[in-house]
Amino acid sequence: MQMAQQQHGELERVYTMIGAVVMAMAGDGLETTRLRIAGFIRGELARTQAWSPEMETAMLSAIETLEIYPDQEVVERHRDGGDWVL
Repeated sequence: MQMAQQQHGELERVYTMIGAVVMAMAGDGLETTRLRIAGFIRGELARTQAWSPEMETAMLSAIETLEIYPDQEVVERHRDGGDWVL
């Protein structure tokens, strides 16, 4: 149980970090595609040694996932009157 909680905490930190990256990039007027996000995280890893080994591992995992994730067509849902439609 403790391991699951630790893994959840690590994922939560990674998701928080990626959210902060996306917001910073958008705030600077940069494109927020997955490859740009991976590049931003890579730059943060190279720029500072302030990350814990666990966070570095999580960041490297995020970079790898973002870079190998297959391109796919994005289908967004939107509201049409009172219902959600694709």
